[in-house]
Amino acid sequence: MMSSDEPHILLLDEPTNHLDVVAREALVQAINAFEGAVVIVSHDPHVIELTADRLWLVDQGTVTPYDGDLDDYRKLLTKPAKNKDKSTKAAEPVVPIVPDIPKKERRRLAAEKRNELAPLRKRVRRAEDKVIKLTTETERLQAALAAPELYEKGDTEAVKSLQVESGYAAKTLSDAEEAWLELQEELETAEAEAAAAI
Repeated sequence: MMSSDEPHILLLDEPTNHLDVVAREALVQAINAFEGAVVIVSHDPHVIELTADRLWLVDQGTVTPYDGDLDDYRKLLTKPAKNKDKSTKAAEPVVPIVPDIPKKERRRLAAEKRNELAPLRKRVRRAEDKVIKLTTETERLQAALAAPELYEKGDTEAVKSLQVESGYAAKTLSDAEEAWLELQEELETAEAEAAAAI
């Protein structure tokens, strides 16, 4: 609907907040197919990575082009802030200078961190698969409830049974989506911490 009048630009503020997995993927496809410019403000790294050509950094009242990727941004966020105010600088703890880690050692450490996060990634994938299955089942039940022939038969027990089943499926889907989002957030935090530790 937003693109029906063929605008040359779309401004999307947190467009994935209340979308399920299927709707998020549809949004990604729609953004990538859109011929105009799209400005997205989002906390969803999955959508940003699949749609963004350029990143902009909004910081301390300024907006500047950001040359790094999302991994660089995560590292930037986890670095201690350098405060220019001398009064607060004196209160900052002294951080010892750590020598640069050789590339080979850095790769080994990165591999270790990835391996440590593998079980959590597996849990996220399982949670996402569950959401996809429940979404399909919920859509099937809603389609069955919307079918005119169900009501033409006059079988009120069948209608009632489908309504109960559909309500239960919707609740189960909602719980599964919440669990998946929590796991996704836990994984993103763990990945950021792992990246900062290397």
